[in-house]
Amino acid sequence: MLLLTKDKFDYDYFIELSPDLVCVGGHDGFFKKVNAAVLKTLGYTEHELLSRPITSFAHPEDQQAMNEQLDSVLTTEEALNFENRHLTKTGEAIWLSWTMVPVQRDQLIFATAQNISHRKKTELYRPRPENPWLRKFEAIVRANLWNNHLNIRLLSDELAMSERQLFREVQQLLGTTPNHLVRSIRLQVASEAIATGKYRTVSEIAHFAGFKTAAYFNKLFKEVYGSDVLQVLSIRKS
Repeated sequence: MLLLTKDKFDYDYFIELSPDLVCVGGHDGFFKKVNAAVLKTLGYTEHELLSRPITSFAHPEDQQAMNEQLDSVLTTEEALNFENRHLTKTGEAIWLSWTMVPVQRDQLIFATAQNISHRKKTELYRPRPENPWLRKFEAIVRANLWNNHLNIRLLSDELAMSERQLFREVQQLLGTTPNHLVRSIRLQVASEAIATGKYRTVSEIAHFAGFKTAAYFNKLFKEVYGSDVLQVLSIRKS
């Protein structure tokens, strides 16, 4: 029950109901308090979250950045819109956007976060030159753009791994699926084709990037860029 008086209300109850992740961390690197949204999003019990270092819940590739960000906040610098990946109890990689504020009086960090995984999954894939495995994945897709048999089985065979291992690898690296990654690489190829100025129609670009229909390609392109292909082409012509 929300406790109201003339000049205040129950802040703890308000925070517990918040859809955003709200937590308090100590200077020792451990959570001190988390709200229900943290438990629901990460899938851990409160005891599990409070008994392990905060950075242990971050994706292995993002743990160093998380450590550096926490150290920065400890020196009285606020962190706004710090994005990193975390692993849920089931092993799923999710993206969180953090705002962290130091509370020097109590040697604590007050933090809130939003789950931005959906937005991240609609963003255009950008190659990661520092990751050889992703470079190889992208090279296989680019070499098979017009191959009607480009599917999970072909990718797993080319990468010498099982389909289950392939799903797990992509999920842990990018928090998405192999099919979505293939689609994102196709969009990257389409963007490169538009930049050349050689292609004049949506159909030409869709075919070049290996999309089955121009309508489907245009729909995905608009989701990522916020405008359809014809608008982009008209801007480049002007």
